[in-house]
Amino acid sequence: MKRSEYQLPALKSAVYFFVFGFFWILLSDNFLAGFEFAEATELRLQTYKGWLFITLTTLLIYFLVIRQIKELVKLKQKLQLSGKSLTVILENIGEGIISVDKNEKITSINEIAQHLTGFRYFDALNKPLSEILNIIDFNSRGKITCPPIDTLIAINNSKSHLILIDAQNREYRIVLSVEKIFDEVNLHISTILAFRDITEKKNLENELHRWLNVYKSFIKYSIEGIYLFEFEKPIPINLPEEEQIRLMDETTILRTCNDSFAKMYGYETAEDLNGINMKQLHGSFETPTNMRFIKNLIKSDYRLLHEITEETNKAGEIIYIANNVVGIKENNLLVRIWGSQVNITNQVKTIKILEESEKKYKLLFQTTPVPLIIYDLNTFQIMDTNLSAEILYGYKHEEFISMKIWDIRPDFGLYTPDELRKWIMNNLSNTSEYDTINKSGKTIHVEIKRDQIEYLGRPAILAAINDITALKEAEKRVIQSVVEGENNERKRISKELHDSLGQNLTAASLNFSGVKNAVSKLEPEKTEKFLLGLDFLNAAIEENRNIAHNLMPKAIDDFGLVPSLNSLFNQIGKSSGLHIKFFENLALKRLPRQVEFNLYRITQEALNNAIKHAQASEIFVQLILHQNDLVYTFEDNGKGFNTKGVENTNNGMGLSSINNRVKAMSGTLEIDSLPKRGTSITIEIPV
Repeated sequence: MKRSEYQLPALKSAVYFFVFGFFWILLSDNFLAGFEFAEATELRLQTYKGWLFITLTTLLIYFLVIRQIKELVKLKQKLQLSGKSLTVILENIGEGIISVDKNEKITSINEIAQHLTGFRYFDALNKPLSEILNIIDFNSRGKITCPPIDTLIAINNSKSHLILIDAQNREYRIVLSVEKIFDEVNLHISTILAFRDITEKKNLENELHRWLNVYKSFIKYSIEGIYLFEFEKPIPINLPEEEQIRLMDETTILRTCNDSFAKMYGYETAEDLNGINMKQLHGSFETPTNMRFIKNLIKSDYRLLHEITEETNKAGEIIYIANNVVGIKENNLLVRIWGSQVNITNQVKTIKILEESEKKYKLLFQTTPVPLIIYDLNTFQIMDTNLSAEILYGYKHEEFISMKIWDIRPDFGLYTPDELRKWIMNNLSNTSEYDTINKSGKTIHVEIKRDQIEYLGRPAILAAINDITALKEAEKRVIQSVVEGENNERKRISKELHDSLGQNLTAASLNFSGVKNAVSKLEPEKTEKFLLGLDFLNAAIEENRNIAHNLMPKAIDDFGLVPSLNSLFNQIGKSSGLHIKFFENLALKRLPRQVEFNLYRITQEALNNAIKHAQASEIFVQLILHQNDLVYTFEDNGKGFNTKGVENTNNGMGLSSINNRVKAMSGTLEIDSLPKRGTSITIEIPV
């Protein structure tokens, strides 16, 4: 409190007392002078006057003191209230507050300051500030030296960054404010230090700065073009669409971009585009492409993704850009537009080339006379067919694409999906013959060549089909004619051997036998020659009979295939020592004559191969009749052979003969053999 603030009330009280005393003496003396009193009475009145003055003066002093006390009480209450308010403020201000006296000893420290320094209130009270406040310079990491107050004031004025180290050596980034307090005569009486913990703030600022550098680097080195357009004045988004377009066309300026953006338009660096307006860069919005783009931007509420535009670069070349655009709005005003874009010119050109190629492929695919079917390699779903395939199998296109490949290839249904996929992959690019089924259930013989392709983004198989049904029928007729001719020739030769040569040989034998007794009278040497010649003649007769029988076994016509085979196996077993097992389920059923005769001939050829070439000791033959087909199996335990070397064999009456006879019966032949593993022949014949 300044001296004048407490001298003025005292001066007022002295003036009141002086004025009262002055007027009391003046008035009371004048009043008494107007009367005549005895001396003793006058002395008594003077005494009364003095007592009355003392009484009135006491009352005056009482009232003056009471007034001053009331003012002091009010001031005290205000001071207490201010003190409480100050305490609350100091504890909740968010800053550490320390007050020190002129000797730099702590007189007060709030809770935040206690927390930041690590000293409690009573531990810090009356301690030198330099013992409590341990501050170093952030840049130099040097400790602040004495005198602390003056040094701290200098640091505060220089706006240096400070670090406060507490009693547990924890560091806090702080900002410091120092204020000296002076009395009315400008004497330093105390100092207030206020400091705030900005550690988290600085950490956030550093993190923000780091990310800003990251984003700057990302924008600078990104292969995407990144840009910012601003307007000379913000554009109200509630304006009609045409008005917004006009304002954008006239007031849009490129504020910043990266080098990738500039290079898309034929410029070297981003600096070459600074300040350019949108019309200079993209042309007027009145062009159809720009108009469509900007209308889509407005309709999308200024968020447009993957919008492709056709533009022109600095050299006048057409480029294709994929745009991502975001309009920044504030208070219903469009203030700027951020965007990123990718030059997809090469991709678009490639797509156009592919589209042209696809059109040509589609045209070729649909117009080629070769039936083509595409099916999924994973699901085996038919994906596409051409007109030739639809005509061949009798299905419409929409029917085909709802089918699986085994709907026309029933044999595929015998495999599991994994087995079928493996089989297909192992037979890619091979041309093989198969039986397929058309819509009416008719078997179509085809040649199929498969290749793997990618179709509609999925692995698929392209099957090129060649209908060989007519060729197979012609081949079958030729083979049947050949086989029939062979059989007829065998029958003719057999008949000639039996009826002509056989009869002559028999007649000669009978004649020679008739003179056998007469010959015995000849010389022993001549007799022996005669008898030897007769034996040769009888052997020739027997061989002639066997040849005739083998050329056209009569037992087949008389008794059927099964008895004929049993007879053949008994004869071969006795003559060669082979152990032959025969299993069949035909019983007394007869098959078509051509089937029985061909199977008998096939068995003869197989037995001949097993004896001459395979050197087998055991043979197993099965003849099983199913509902729709007849399965014939011939297995031996001989030497075996490499089937790849005889796939297209033409070895006379060997495997070629077997193959021809199977084809003549419209059957299928499968030969499974490996060296030292024996041979298995399986024939399936439709019945």
